[in-house]
Amino acid sequence: MNHSLYALLGLLGLAACNSQPASTPASGSAPQVAALASSPGTYYGVYRTLLPGQADSSTLHLVSAPRSFDGATGHFGSYYNADGQPYTLQGQPSVAPDSVVLFDTSPEKAGRSENSTSYWRLRRQTGRGNLAGTVAGRPVWLRLVPPAGGALTFVVRYFADSAAAFPKEAKSPKGRISLQALVPVGKPAAMGDTLTTNMLRDLRGDTVAGLPPLPLADFYKQ
Repeated sequence: MNHSLYALLGLLGLAACNSQPASTPASGSAPQVAALASSPGTYYGVYRTLLPGQADSSTLHLVSAPRSFDGATGHFGSYYNADGQPYTLQGQPSVAPDSVVLFDTSPEKAGRSENSTSYWRLRRQTGRGNLAGTVAGRPVWLRLVPPAGGALTFVVRYFADSAAAFPKEAKSPKGRISLQALVPVGKPAAMGDTLTTNMLRDLRGDTVAGLPPLPLADFYKQ
């Protein structure tokens, strides 16, 4: 049994406005994330590109997960065009560590043909971390955009473990569960704390704003 749960917090919100676990704070207080770094094997990057048929450039927010239990590397993301409309991308299995294959799951873009605009087939370039490949079978070049000094950005937190379906049985099947989330870091700190609190509540499905947020590590343990 193999099950993965991925929480991509903030990607769509960030696009719309154009722009192994560490220690966690006590439950009931807003997490202090300034000192956090991305979990080993994870990655978050922002890219600029000119998509086929577009007159203005687009921005891609890309998140990479560590190799999953079946050996594939997971990629997830979103992108927006000049009008600010966000679109979601789901990674497709790829065992090559430098290969990024994405499928557009947005209702406006999704298609069944592998030659449609739904498929992004990219490869990491050596040196500056850019991406090159094809979208809809046409060549594209994606330039990595480094975050501005002191700007609000994200780190990737990744949790993975196995759980026995029947803990009291020696030969119980085990389910493999993973959680991946983006956590705001950088300045302004007040904005990052507010964004983190709101995303943690949304992840847990809280509808009462007065409830304290649950830190990611505690949420994953639940």
